Amino acid sequence: MGNSASSVPIFKLPTELLLEIFSMNARMDIPSSFERFGLYDPRYENRFSSLTITVRSSHVCGEWRKIILGDPLLWGSCIDFRVLAQKKDHWMEEILRRTGDSLLSVVVNLDRNSAALSKFFSALLKHHWTRIRHLYIPSRLEQFAFGELWNALVRPAPHLQSFHIYLSHPLPDVLGSSDSRSFLFSGNAPSLRSFRASYIHFNLHTPWLPQIRELEAKQPSQSWDFLTHWRECRYSKI
Repeated sequence: MGNSASSVPIFKLPTELLLEIFSMNARMDIPSSFERFGLYDPRYENRFSSLTITVRSSHVCGEWRKIILGDPLLWGSCIDFRVLAQKKDHWMEEILRRTGDSLLSVVVNLDRNSAALSKFFSALLKHHWTRIRHLYIPSRLEQFAFGELWNALVRPAPHLQSFHIYLSHPLPDVLGSSDSRSFLFSGNAPSLRSFRASYIHFNLHTPWLPQIRELEAKQPSQSWDFLTHWRECRYSKI
């Protein structure tokens, strides 16, 4: 770092404080200042995404790069397919490598019909499903990825805290069967607190339902049964 740069106040901040700032920038669950002040423009969505800001911050200087590359939690917090779609295929694997063994926050967008992106999503679900902490899928899925999603959803999700997924057509009703092996998340999602989904029929006796604090379930055929069971969720909101 040059002498002129070292005189800038931000370069005098202790490593712990810098890491806290980088961590806030990397979290996709915190609205950006552009969103908070009503300046958000979808045309620049990728430019101000958590992943883009983290990557660019790592290019500012050698000290910042050392801090950012040395913390897998930062990279695990911003697995954003909207940004990865703009990069070369090997970049997806590089970002995943930087996450180490940390938990993952994932935003999925496969609207670009990218075979490489769909393959990456499939591998992520197959090999790293138990590491996912937040999963947000706001758009349609290619049929290839749809199958892998179904396979993942019947597996335990020990670290999943929020699950937001909006499908264009239903998943198999077997997720709502009385067979515990077919429960959504196999009935094992002890950390789950926020559940928002469309066209996912789940068993209302699943063990994780009483712990939910925020729920949005667009499943018309299940609405009445759901309301009769909602009294079990004392601290939740619909």
